[in-house]
Amino acid sequence: MDPVLYNAANGGGETFRRQEIIANNLANASTTGFRADLYQAQTMYVQGEGPSYGHSFTVPNNNNFDLSGGDLTPTGRNLDIAIGGDGWFAVRDSSGKEAYTKSGSLHVDANGQLVTASGKAVIGNGGPISIPPANSIDIGTDGTVSVVPQGGDARSVTYVDRIKMVTLDKNSITKNGDGLFQLKTGGVAPVDNTIRLMSGSLEGSNVEPVEQMVAMITAGREFETHMNLMTTVSDNSQKLAQILHD
Repeated sequence: MDPVLYNAANGGGETFRRQEIIANNLANASTTGFRADLYQAQTMYVQGEGPSYGHSFTVPNNNNFDLSGGDLTPTGRNLDIAIGGDGWFAVRDSSGKEAYTKSGSLHVDANGQLVTASGKAVIGNGGPISIPPANSIDIGTDGTVSVVPQGGDARSVTYVDRIKMVTLDKNSITKNGDGLFQLKTGGVAPVDNTIRLMSGSLEGSNVEPVEQMVAMITAGREFETHMNLMTTVSDNSQKLAQILHD
């Protein structure tokens, strides 16, 4: 394959992949606790001897992510929680493994479990947190979940469990298919009892829509450039073949 054509096709494919990541970020600009993905790639050069020596190609790296905080929005709702800084709370992902999120819009599902907006079970000291029938539910700054049992009064507060909160190092985590974070080692993070959460607030997405829109326009122009280059190479090849044939 013509090296120019190969490089244009390779670059176009990677630019399209970059557009997909940007589009996903834009789609989650209003998703509670979402952390933007960052596209990463590097240029590699063919080593050794032969006709391909010195040619370059783009190799995608494992995508990184932006862990900067989102804006805090007071909601006044008891089951809305926000954790600032490096703090996260633990949930069960779709495969049943422990994962971590900042998406703190919680509710009690039909099975009586405390879950996130996407239905992921919140983990406490003894696994997923189950909430008994209650008049009210409160979450303390240390993650303690307590309820006023159904039929009880405000003085009959009952301790239920404590939300598992952890501190994560950016270099030790990866994002899974659920958009949740997990340790690269596959293990679980230890409880960090120093973390404090805010009840009645939510932390928003850290996606900057304007910044992402500019990145999308730039990527679109780069993709168009790659496609135009492929067309030019194809046209030149056809003209050369016609000249040689004549």
